[in-house]
Amino acid sequence: MMKNNTLLYFAWLLIIAVAVIILKYKTESTKFYGIADTREIVINSENPVEIKNVHVVPGQAITVGTLLIDLDRSELIMEINNVSHQLEELRANRRVRTGGLKSQANALKAQKEAKISEIDYKIKQLQAQYTINKELASELKSIQESKEQTNKTETQTPIQIKIESLHEALSLAIDPIQIKINMLEQELISTENPFKAQEERLEEELRLLLDEKNRLRIFAPVTGIIGSVNVKVDEKVSPFTPLLTLHPKSPSYIIGYINENVYNRVSMEQELTIVSLAGEEKETIGRVVGIGARIVEFPVRLKKRPDLQVWGREVQVEIPEDNDFLLGEKVVIIPLKMREESQD
Repeated sequence: MMKNNTLLYFAWLLIIAVAVIILKYKTESTKFYGIADTREIVINSENPVEIKNVHVVPGQAITVGTLLIDLDRSELIMEINNVSHQLEELRANRRVRTGGLKSQANALKAQKEAKISEIDYKIKQLQAQYTINKELASELKSIQESKEQTNKTETQTPIQIKIESLHEALSLAIDPIQIKINMLEQELISTENPFKAQEERLEEELRLLLDEKNRLRIFAPVTGIIGSVNVKVDEKVSPFTPLLTLHPKSPSYIIGYINENVYNRVSMEQELTIVSLAGEEKETIGRVVGIGARIVEFPVRLKKRPDLQVWGREVQVEIPEDNDFLLGEKVVIIPLKMREESQD
């Protein structure tokens, strides 16, 4: 009986041991290791430039907006001056041309207003005279007695005829002037449109050139550290030549390597836990943004035994910018579900 109990005890120990081994193997085969890294930012120019001044040195800590380097392009200044001269000349020509047309139109408008005022004055005088005569005539009894008959056979008075004539004269006098004004205004519009189109084209060209001039002063796009300075003052460099490099202060991604036997357990956009191996309880959540398309050999630093060859796929994991990892720090990468199971 005692022997049976002993066998049963050892059987349970064996089952527990196997379960622990399986769980440990499952965890070990799924987690993998990596190194905290960051992107290198290369500063260059898409045009041939001359180095005017360098404001930083390798290893210098910088913040966003720090002035890094001043460049110079002599031909750019010539282009800016040339376009500015063309623009000013075009504006001057437009002012002269449109100014002449506006002056003619204003002169005709003044002539029209003077003619209207002159004839209106005469009409008002005749209307006043007509009103006075009408009031005087209404007081005469003889005229008052024959008023009914007069209304039937009433004809226009000489004053009324003169007033009508003046209205006709006004129309005949201002209509030709108005036609000329309309023609000048139409010519003014047709003249301004081509000038306006040319001005807008030159203004846009000048804006682009000035933007390009502003880009000759290069400022730091991120907070970080200067990696290398590859040029010196007064040096002439070709387009896209690396002028200097810089690195963000904190790692921005993890380069991990997962064994070729289990590489298919990691997928794009999968969330993973990144834990420091330095024992400082540093960890964060990362997201898979890249998986290598071929099997490569593990870096020596990530091998348990440097003398053994280990192969797998490279996995790039993006991590938040506000992390506490050091550049080049070794980390362990664990899928979230697997980490929860191991904690349980």
